Amino acid sequence: MVAVAQAVLFRRMRAVMLRPHDKGLIATTLNFDYEVRSAKEAFKEIPDIKIEADMPDLARHTIGMKKGTSSAEECDDRYEPHSPS
Repeated sequence: MVAVAQAVLFRRMRAVMLRPHDKGLIATTLNFDYEVRSAKEAFKEIPDIKIEADMPDLARHTIGMKKGTSSAEECDDRYEPHSPS
């Protein structure tokens, strides 16, 4: 279940979607209709290509070999340094 609300972000009124997450909420900004392009327009210049039969399997294998886990603590935020706990 989500809620839709309005909030002022960067001196501009924005529509946001609020959803529960653990003990808090996550707000996701939403686009107005004039800010969204149609998929047909956005992808019209991408040429049609034929994918070789073995390429999807190769891609799945490569992704399987490279995927892993990470945590926010491993990331360095240059813009908002976290204070020591």
